[in-house]
Amino acid sequence: MQQPQKVRLLALPRIPPMTDPELARLFPVERAWGLTTGYGITVTQQPVPDWLLAHELAHVAQYERLGAGPMLRRTLTEVLVLPGNLIPIEREAIARGNTVATSPAYGY
Repeated sequence: MQQPQKVRLLALPRIPPMTDPELARLFPVERAWGLTTGYGITVTQQPVPDWLLAHELAHVAQYERLGAGPMLRRTLTEVLVLPGNLIPIEREAIARGNTVATSPAYGY
């Protein structure tokens, strides 16, 4: 990650759903434990588990590497083709999180 000082963490009881119905269908974020947009990370667990923080920071690094527009386009394209946890962007973040501790949801 190039600019860790820009990262901001927000804890909420749940991730708010997308306001657009089509995006809400594609990205059911209200079931997520975390969501990253650029340098902003929203999590639903306190304290934040190490694996979850590492996972979301991997997404921050992806945003830095790809840029916001290309990252969102790539994620959307991958989601349209593959089920959620099989998309390469997500697999990369899962692998990063699992280097810290195995997540209860992604034990692979």
